[in-house]
Amino acid sequence: MKKLFSFIMLLTLFCGVGWAAETTYSMTPNQQTTGSNATAYITSLTEFTYNQVSWKMNQWNPKTLQIRTNQSSATSEFRFYNTSAFSGRITKVVITFKTLAVSDANKLMFLGGTSAVTATTGGTAGTWDETNLTLTWEPDANTDYTYFAFYQDGKAASGSNFLAEEDAIVVTYEGGSEPPVQPTYETVTIPYTEALISSQGKFVIEDVELGGLSAVWTTSQYGMTANGYQCTDDIESWFVSPLIDATSVSAVNLNFDESLNYFTNDVAEEASLWVREGEDGEWVNVTIPTHTLDANNQWHNVGDIDLSAYAGKVFQLGFKYTAIVGSPGRWEIKNMEVTEGVVENAKVTTVGEFNALETGADFDFTGTGLVATAQKGSYLYAQDATGGMLIYGNVGQTYAKGAVIPAGFTATKAEYYGAPQAGSPTGFTASSTTADVTAKEMAAADFAATTFADYQANFGLYAVVRGVTVEGNTMTLADDTTTVATYTTFATVPESTSGKTYDVYGIMGWRDGVQFLPTEYVEMGSTTHAAPTITVNPEKEVYFVGDEVTVKFTSEETDVNIGYDITDAETFPENYCVPVSNGDSITVTLNEPGVVNVRAFAYGYNEGDVLGNSEVVTKTLTFVAKPELGDQYELVTSADQIAADKEYVLAYSDETVTVAMGAAATYGNNNVRVSVEAGSSEFTLEDGVITLMSTTTVTPFTLETSETEGFYNIKIDDDQYIYWTSGNTAATGTTLGDVTVALDSVGNALIKYNVTEDRYLQYNASSPRFCFYKGTQKYPQLYVKVAATPDVKLGDVNGDGDVNVNDVTVLINYILGKN
Repeated sequence: MKKLFSFIMLLTLFCGVGWAAETTYSMTPNQQTTGSNATAYITSLTEFTYNQVSWKMNQWNPKTLQIRTNQSSATSEFRFYNTSAFSGRITKVVITFKTLAVSDANKLMFLGGTSAVTATTGGTAGTWDETNLTLTWEPDANTDYTYFAFYQDGKAASGSNFLAEEDAIVVTYEGGSEPPVQPTYETVTIPYTEALISSQGKFVIEDVELGGLSAVWTTSQYGMTANGYQCTDDIESWFVSPLIDATSVSAVNLNFDESLNYFTNDVAEEASLWVREGEDGEWVNVTIPTHTLDANNQWHNVGDIDLSAYAGKVFQLGFKYTAIVGSPGRWEIKNMEVTEGVVENAKVTTVGEFNALETGADFDFTGTGLVATAQKGSYLYAQDATGGMLIYGNVGQTYAKGAVIPAGFTATKAEYYGAPQAGSPTGFTASSTTADVTAKEMAAADFAATTFADYQANFGLYAVVRGVTVEGNTMTLADDTTTVATYTTFATVPESTSGKTYDVYGIMGWRDGVQFLPTEYVEMGSTTHAAPTITVNPEKEVYFVGDEVTVKFTSEETDVNIGYDITDAETFPENYCVPVSNGDSITVTLNEPGVVNVRAFAYGYNEGDVLGNSEVVTKTLTFVAKPELGDQYELVTSADQIAADKEYVLAYSDETVTVAMGAAATYGNNNVRVSVEAGSSEFTLEDGVITLMSTTTVTPFTLETSETEGFYNIKIDDDQYIYWTSGNTAATGTTLGDVTVALDSVGNALIKYNVTEDRYLQYNASSPRFCFYKGTQKYPQLYVKVAATPDVKLGDVNGDGDVNVNDVTVLINYILGKN
């Protein structure tokens, strides 16, 4: 049998006494082509069933119904009727046609009855609307037709089409029972729990097929139970939760206990969990982690089910139970809870996976192949086999090029001027291994990208651009047409570049366009030796007159000399340098304020060395007059040194910087008391003693006895401020009450503020100030004021500032009683 029609019948099953309803049947012809004639017709009795309503076409010869035909000899008499009764009295039938001539429409007749309509003659004509191509039939009000048919008797007009368009047949009827009541759902918020013991809680039972049972889901003292035992037909029944409002949480977790018994088919299909958004969303199947049969009516916990896809939404749970006749199982549920889940950081093993993250995502980098390529200040570039990345922020570690960055650090995917970066980095540890880093050779075409998407494969990579000319912060590539902007994050442009060409090593960057961040300019043909390194000890911004500074010269090469000079001249003297061996040191000091430039270069041992000299490197040392000494503060190392009425200052010190609370400095609009580095003209820190200069004004704070036993008050004088939260200060002449002062195991001061909440006085390096923080910043040390020690040299008997033979003479005279 050939299927010549495709019927889509949309049936609305609302009917009842006093209720009016409409059922619409949509039809679309499925045409068949034979030879040159486009014909489609019924060749045998055809019956269609949809939504429990059966429709039949009835005919007496192979060409009973012609839909589109050029065969003028064909006759067309057909019956089209429903074989199932409507649930109420038919009051109107409306048919919409695609094309139909008036002469054909007048031949269409309707039949009505209270049983399946048979092919009989007679009938009632409908009302034809030629404009809208609709035919309407309204049976007599005194008849209770629940079936109807329409037929056409006579010769079909050439090319006529008796099939209707979409929404072709509309049947209006009234009577029958009221439509079913739609379920209503309560709304709950997270956390939401239901014991489901002897109660169905706020859940709603929705039966689709009861299979001959009066109920499928029932309450029991053990838990909510679905059971198809003794069903006579297949079952489908749902246990549906209230609407769960998760709009205020960022992650959702579901957990419950269950017992599965007597299932012989696929338990995952017959006892399943579903979720939908809102009360009319599409149900989505959710896997239950531990969903296995239990022995002897035992129970098990299914495990945590992550429903974070519905965080920020309102959703429902649906426990769907199905059963097949002859093999039903029993499903029991209890102790259900929906709680706010934990948003875990994404785990990233490669730069490629980092690039795939959404902006704003927190992540843990667990890969072991990330290698540092350049670092300065807050900028750390690194790469692996999948690409390069910028880590921006204080990582607390120093990584040389080639250092493998240990796995385990945490950061946030951010975006800066179109390029990704790992921001707010934490958890970095020292590198213990290295790997080779080979510069990627870059050509003009690699700098032509206009969008970051086109450029991303090169971003953050360590690269070299060869044979370029340099003018200021712009490189002209070897093709003499392409210029690239550089940014001096890691290396400054050589002083004189005129007439020279370079191989430039650096990082491929992006800031609303391609950038190149040079790390090294190598002059082609002359500067082939690696430049030496000048290191000084101690490392300070400024030195005092009379300080001795050790200057050391080192080179990564072995067969080189190092020449140096100490001068203020603008160029290195061609006819003068002092040669030293690799690793040698000199001592530099000044007896009056001034600036010393220590400069050096590396050169080959052999005369006429064809490799040439390295570039010149310079280290500038600044010496200032040493002021008179002022107050001194000694490091507090035991609880005995903590007492009321003593004067204290705080200091934070590491290998690079020492700051102390009390010396004047300003951060933003807040008059926060933070000093400059130790070793400047403000103060010194030696052997656990802070010594102020006479020009330094520091206002210490005083501990006072509190009314609460074991607590102190901090007395603040002059214009000193202490911040305990952002914007909240204890200022001039005020007292910050109820603090405890203690030392930890390594000597840090633990000054805890106990009035509003637990906060510790700490140093914030990124926003320089001392403030009470709940989170961990940097714990300081506590210093107590002591009597000042005179600034004299050991052996300076006559006090002239020098130790020499004059001191011996004075000492002998003193012993002999002569002076």
